[in-house]
Amino acid sequence: MWSPGFEPAAMYPARVLGWHRRFSRISVTSWGSPEAPGLCAALHAGGTTWGRILAVPQTGRQEVLEYLNRREAAYLRRQVHVDARIGAGTRRLRVLTYVANPHDPTLAGELAPEKAHTYARHGVGSKGAAFDYVRNTVAALDDDGHATSDAHRFFAMLTR
Repeated sequence: MWSPGFEPAAMYPARVLGWHRRFSRISVTSWGSPEAPGLCAALHAGGTTWGRILAVPQTGRQEVLEYLNRREAAYLRRQVHVDARIGAGTRRLRVLTYVANPHDPTLAGELAPEKAHTYARHGVGSKGAAFDYVRNTVAALDDDGHATSDAHRFFAMLTR
């Protein structure tokens, strides 16, 4: 959402329908290590959440999709419906995203708050600190005008 790894042709705030974001995936590479596991988010069935849709440029489209499939290999690739804010209006679109894979061993499911706190506060991996991952997610939501979310509540718990 805030670090796509490619230059999008366009980016729009969008409400993801039928899915909610939860900090439920243990990271031992990007946002954590085997010695200091981190925590990152996954989309889980049910509810709604805010995010962003990113238009993949036509030039290099195949390479971008291959890159995303490699990077998001722990997740399941799915088409989902979103209500995207485009210009002054809202459009319902069907878009590609990656959702929680219940068979992935790094999916922690419902973590006890103190365990989630430990992972998010102390995890550091190749992309940085898990705390920064949570903070950047909240900042992206704030930038799009969504100042209340589960991500905000989780971040508030981390900063107490």
